[in-house]
Amino acid sequence: MKQTFYLIKQYLKYYFRSVTLYKVHSPLVFDFCEKVLDHRVVLDEYKEIEALRKQLLDNKTPVTITDLGAGSRTGPTKTRRIQQIAYNAVSPTYQCEILHKITRLYNAKNVLEMGTSLGISAAYLSIDDNVQINTLEGCPHTADLAREVFKELDRKNISISVGDFKKTYLETLAKNKQWDIIYIDGNHQYQPTLDYFEQAKQYLHNDSIIIFDDIYWSEDMTKAWEAIKADPTVTLSLDLFFFGIVYFKKEIKQKQHLTLIGRNRKPIDFHWI
Repeated sequence: MKQTFYLIKQYLKYYFRSVTLYKVHSPLVFDFCEKVLDHRVVLDEYKEIEALRKQLLDNKTPVTITDLGAGSRTGPTKTRRIQQIAYNAVSPTYQCEILHKITRLYNAKNVLEMGTSLGISAAYLSIDDNVQINTLEGCPHTADLAREVFKELDRKNISISVGDFKKTYLETLAKNKQWDIIYIDGNHQYQPTLDYFEQAKQYLHNDSIIIFDDIYWSEDMTKAWEAIKADPTVTLSLDLFFFGIVYFKKEIKQKQHLTLIGRNRKPIDFHWI
């Protein structure tokens, strides 16, 4: 109940301070709004992934969960039905589409995702053939389900690593000298989130971005987000409520923080709280 109240309170604050592209002056951010937040397109690949999501939502098979992060929104139980995981732990369609549109907008080649879950978000990130996705999952049983999703979609540009993020994150970071996009959706705690940010810095280039999921999941996550966007290396941060995105472009001389919402000001789906 406390977490639900916190989320709703933060969303109301977000909603009333957010702006649409009509109040954006930065060409970079205007482009983001136009081609990501407000660009409405339904690709055949989206339909294929959503068909698999529906199968997962209908699957009542129980699986044993290894949870190495901050826990589940639905409780501490270690055995959950696949449909519960698909409903509560997988990013909704709108957010997944945004992830794909971001990779396309910035022509990303190397993407690291922390938190595979059932593989739906990785499937969206990997739609374009020119991108290589490295995704990390802590739970072996969940990773097996994700592999089935990738196999069904015939995605050969996804590599999955299974194990404790303390090990797999550093190992995967070191695979590339530079990453275009790092998407962190694996451990919703204050210190680990800051650690992931600090560890990623040496593997970024001027046009890299880091996307943080669920920045209002808890007071701890919001505190981590505030610390990250205040970091001296961050020159621009975007608050989408469900995502926080940071940029490191040196040509942006004055630090900017913008709270953005789509042109239709569509409310957030709170189905998981």
